[in-house]
Amino acid sequence: MAENFSIERISTISASDYALNVGKKLDDYNLIGVQYNGNGDIRDFVKIIPESAEVVVAFGAQGVESSRSCRQTDGVFTDKTYTAHGTALVPKTMADF
Repeated sequence: MAENFSIERISTISASDYALNVGKKLDDYNLIGVQYNGNGDIRDFVKIIPESAEVVVAFGAQGVESSRSCRQTDGVFTDKTYTAHGTALVPKTMADF
């Protein structure tokens, strides 16, 4: 997976608009859904993007924080959940055609 994927290559633009803007057709790409659910952040999402992805489009993310009490310590624990999703556009190779 793509631990060195640049965050600048993640966008909210649609797949078809991206392809049009770079002068390609959507058929030139394999579209792969990418989804992360956990208590990490954008860096954890980036780790699951396919290495060969040119870009991730249709990106969306949401962070949720909830609190719960702990009787043993009379403290409050905070649970954080981060959900992110998008579509990785992977250029098709000649073997894909």
